[in-house]
Amino acid sequence: MSKVLSKKNIVIFTIFAIIAIVFVFWQFGRQEDQGAVKSAQEQTKNRGEIVVYKDKYCSCCGAWAKKFKEKGYSIKEVEVKDMAKLKSDKGVPLELASCHTAVLDGKYFLEGHVPIESVLKLQKENPDIAGLAVPGMPTGVPGMPGRANFETLQIYSFDKEGKQSVFEERKAREIEW
Repeated sequence: MSKVLSKKNIVIFTIFAIIAIVFVFWQFGRQEDQGAVKSAQEQTKNRGEIVVYKDKYCSCCGAWAKKFKEKGYSIKEVEVKDMAKLKSDKGVPLELASCHTAVLDGKYFLEGHVPIESVLKLQKENPDIAGLAVPGMPTGVPGMPGRANFETLQIYSFDKEGKQSVFEERKAREIEW
């Protein structure tokens, strides 16, 4: 009987050893997967903070903000009752107005549906301007249904005195929406 118990103990010990080994390898694999996910997230996170001022009834503003969040920006949405007053108070030129006004890193204004590529260029070049703007509500941008109603999108820059110029032009097919 002692031989049976000893064989039985060996079988039980072997089963537990296999379970322990599987568990260790599973945990190791999970940590590698989590590390890869963290690495991918770190490549896109911390690009900057954007505070989006918007009317609570406007859905395109939230869609625009969501795209920036997906690209690694920290987003805070603030509902505003009087957007015209906010834009005036912030110095956004009336002719460049759009549905939402955002502030990037407390430094630059982003008026309307400014593409992420333009924001990245703005951050890289760090020009002495107040912000960027895409006036109006172009069709085909996040939150605005339909195909793009433009071949080339003009992104304007403006300074604190309201002076405006074309910051850049982007072909509709080159913009990542």
